Amino acid sequence: MNIQKKTYVPKLMLLTLDQAAAELNISRRTLDRGLRDGSIDVPVKKIRGQKRILLSDIIAYLERQNTDDKNRRNTDQTNPATFSQPSLPFGS
Repeated sequence: MNIQKKTYVPKLMLLTLDQAAAELNISRRTLDRGLRDGSIDVPVKKIRGQKRILLSDIIAYLERQNTDDKNRRNTDQTNPATFSQPSLPFGS
């Protein structure tokens, strides 16, 4: 009998900013900066004065990033105007 063990992580799990940064493979400082300037658009909840982010929001953000990257790559491959001309080191 082959029984595979599965691990389930609740999507309603609240992460500290350190944990969220680790999930995103970025530093805590980069996460702070991204939340402040809006480049990382995930809702932040304050619980007893401490910031928390839902795991489901991190997963949704990563999925949006992957979709955006794929769309950008497909556009770059089909649109010849996006290819840049190599610059010559001594001018032309």
